[in-house]
Amino acid sequence: MISDTLYLWLPAWIAGILVLITHVPLGQQVLRQGVIFLDLAIAQAAGLGVILAQLLGVNPKGWALQITALSSALLMAVIFHVLEKRKNSHLEAWIGCSFVMISSMGLWILSGNTHASEHLREILMGQILWVTPDHLGLTLIYYLLAASLLWWNKSSFYLIFAICVTAAVQLVGVYLVFASLIMPALATSALKTKRAKLWQGYLLGLVAYTIGIICSCYLDAPASPVIIFFMALGMFSTLAINYFKRTGEVSLER
Repeated sequence: MISDTLYLWLPAWIAGILVLITHVPLGQQVLRQGVIFLDLAIAQAAGLGVILAQLLGVNPKGWALQITALSSALLMAVIFHVLEKRKNSHLEAWIGCSFVMISSMGLWILSGNTHASEHLREILMGQILWVTPDHLGLTLIYYLLAASLLWWNKSSFYLIFAICVTAAVQLVGVYLVFASLIMPALATSALKTKRAKLWQGYLLGLVAYTIGIICSCYLDAPASPVIIFFMALGMFSTLAINYFKRTGEVSLER
């Protein structure tokens, strides 16, 4: 019984760790640059690539689907990179509009599909409890590609972001990817050092994934919303603790 439970939990837990490894530092960068919707837009672009590939009858376990999803995400990343280089003052608005447009296109394409709700649910909420070692191996390949790009050109933020998000969306879905990116970064935004922000962000995410996966199994509830609930709870708790610590330090100085 215990071995069966661990067999179910362990791949999901490792998937959560893999997402957090890249998304906690990326989330801090996103918050600094003020491009909050970037994750949603690129994640939806990758999702649209998956939808189009499936519509064309591409093997869902084949490399063609991965190439389509990654190409869609990279195309969106290049567009945003060009807009940023031109110092477009409405970059966040463009990103938000892109997210709405891509989401609408996905819904339009799926409107004639009898399994539309299932496809949409899988893209948005993911299936973290059904992650397999093959999925984890594929994610590591994506991360190696992102690491190589980082080594080659450290300024390729949008491209690295697109690669990491494409991998993460297929593991945990759009909603959980966004939560993993923004909630730890927002919770630790008031801290002074990058190291403190990283460690607190990783701790928050790890606790949320661990408790969320366990609770979703015992409650027979979808994992993604449960994990997001505990991550939000952790975010507000961290913000409150850091706030009271700061006010306490100010009082002592006086």
